[in-house]
Amino acid sequence: MSKFYSNGSIKFHYTDEGKGAPLLFLHGLGADLRQSNALMQRVYGYRKLAFDFRGHGKSVRFITEADANMQVFCKDLLQLVEYLGITTFTLGGISLGAAIALRFTIHHPHLVNRLILTRPAWINEPNPQHFKLIKLVHDYIQKFGVETGKIYFEENPTYIAQRAKLPAFAESLCSQFSRPQAQTAYALLKHLPEDVPFRELSALGRINIPTLIIGTDDDPMHPLEYAMVLASYIADAKLAIAPSRYTLPKEHIAFCQEAIAAYL
Repeated sequence: MSKFYSNGSIKFHYTDEGKGAPLLFLHGLGADLRQSNALMQRVYGYRKLAFDFRGHGKSVRFITEADANMQVFCKDLLQLVEYLGITTFTLGGISLGAAIALRFTIHHPHLVNRLILTRPAWINEPNPQHFKLIKLVHDYIQKFGVETGKIYFEENPTYIAQRAKLPAFAESLCSQFSRPQAQTAYALLKHLPEDVPFRELSALGRINIPTLIIGTDDDPMHPLEYAMVLASYIADAKLAIAPSRYTLPKEHIAFCQEAIAAYL
C-alpha cells in the first residue's frame, strides 16, 4: 500500500505490504521504490517495505549540496524506521541503496538482523572513475537544463564509446535526464559519488550478521570487484554472481529475485 509520512519539509513516499518480519529494501540512484519492490517480488511471509529517497520518486525535494550525502540519507532511513515502530529488520539495497544499507548497518548494528547488498557501486573510495559519466550528467543539467543537456551529453565522446559497448547501460545514463526530479535533484549525481559509506575497510569487520551480496559482471557502474571485496571483509557473507543487467536483463532480474527469496 502506497503511503506518505512527513519528515521536516519533505513528505516521504513509502510502501508497506504483507505481514511478518520486516524487510526494508532501498533503491538505487535516480530510481524509486518500484525498483526495490521488483526485487522483493518473490519474497513471501515478510512485511515488505520500501521508500523513495529524498529527491527521488514521489519524495519531492529540491536538493542542495547539504542534502546530497549518505549521512542525511541514513538519517531519513532511521526516522522512517522509528516512525513505523520497527525495532529489528532485514535491510537490503541496490547500488546507492546498498551503500546506504552498509553505512546504516555499521552505525546502527542493533537494528539490522540480516543484510542484502545488490550490485554495490561504492566501497571506501570517494569519486571513483566509474562515476565519471553520471557526474557529467550533473554538469550538463546544471549548465544547460535537462533537454539541451541531454543533447550535449549524447554527443560526448566517452558516452558514445560506452554506448557502442553496452547500449542498455548508455540508455540508463540518459534516463537521468528524464526522471521526475531531474531538474531539481541533479546535485545528487555529483555529490553522492564523492561520498563513501565507510572510510576504512576494517569497518566491515563490525558487520556480524548474515549478509547476501549479489554482484554482476559487464556492469560499468557496479564493478564485480566491489562485491568481491565486500564479501571478503564481511565475516558471514555469501556472494552470488548474477547475469549482467545490461546484456541479459530478464535473466538478471529473475536471478536477483530468486537469490533474495531463497536467502530469506
